[in-house]
Amino acid sequence: MEKPSYIPPNYTHFMIIKFFNNKCYMDQFISGRFYMNCLSYFWNIIEEHCGRSDIYEGTEELLSSVNGVNYTFRITQSGEMVIFPIKGDITEKSSSISEVARGRGKNAEKKILSFYSLWLDFNRNTFLKISPKLKKLGKYAAFIVNTPIFLSRIIDKAKLIRNEMNSDPVIGFVRYINKSNVSSRTKMNVMTKIEDGYIYQNEFRISFDMKNITGPYEDFIIKNDDICVPVLTEDLLRYKILDIQGRIFSVSD
Repeated sequence: MEKPSYIPPNYTHFMIIKFFNNKCYMDQFISGRFYMNCLSYFWNIIEEHCGRSDIYEGTEELLSSVNGVNYTFRITQSGEMVIFPIKGDITEKSSSISEVARGRGKNAEKKILSFYSLWLDFNRNTFLKISPKLKKLGKYAAFIVNTPIFLSRIIDKAKLIRNEMNSDPVIGFVRYINKSNVSSRTKMNVMTKIEDGYIYQNEFRISFDMKNITGPYEDFIIKNDDICVPVLTEDLLRYKILDIQGRIFSVSD
């Protein structure tokens, strides 16, 4: 699993935390029953706790009218819209396209489990300071105290239900692309986000491609209560010292 480039090199270990708006959802997660929304859910979220809405979720290629390349379209005789680039200005503004997110429909029903990754420096016994922006993700949190065991249980469960999935789950860290670095053709996938203010989430995610299941998926059940601790987000943000399996870590400056 490749470490994110935005994490300082001396931070080599991580733990994961999941946030919730509702205590009932947190309790359900700790009990081992996971609720997963599909990627299309995040396209149009309008909520008090922002930070989850993302119109680019599931995009495989983002076409953008930048760097002297403009996109336009034409309709074929069969009624299909064909999008193509033009170098220079487009004379008819009504024919110009500022952005096209390709592949979203293909990935719309993929299920997602998202976490915050908390990074540790084992040499200096420090952890990276947690951004107060995480309050946007909810006032309740579940702290996974043993990430390797948690992930091994996820993988073991996935093997048991492999015939219910189109492919193996995808597990890893989200790669953030700065908006200023978006090219006319930007390759993306379910583990990629246009940064646009999301990078503070240090997101670690697991993506499931289930067969014949539309909407949320909530039948993924594992043992979890022995390695998961409930905590209030406001308390988590105040912590200056963490006792992790008997080892004391202090917050970095």
